[in-house]
Amino acid sequence: MELHQTLVMEIEKFEVWEQSGSFYEALSASPSLDDNARDLLHIVWASAIDCPSWRMSNDLEDGRSFADARLPWLSELARWQLVNAVSYQWR
Repeated sequence: MELHQTLVMEIEKFEVWEQSGSFYEALSASPSLDDNARDLLHIVWASAIDCPSWRMSNDLEDGRSFADARLPWLSELARWQLVNAVSYQWR
């Protein structure tokens, strides 16, 4: 399966929002991801978590706009999952 699609599917499957702080760790530990997919996850996560717009806004829509612009290859659901998980990091 294509690397991007594998990662998108894993991001979309995350459902443990009561442990939202474990998003990155849970995905990183997924047996469905190989080393290349984990490397891509790290790049995506680092890009999202370090985005200056998160420091200047508390609005999820700003995060979604960032994800839409910077990560268009992610599905809409995967982008939302990522934005939701990152927002917990800034609370």
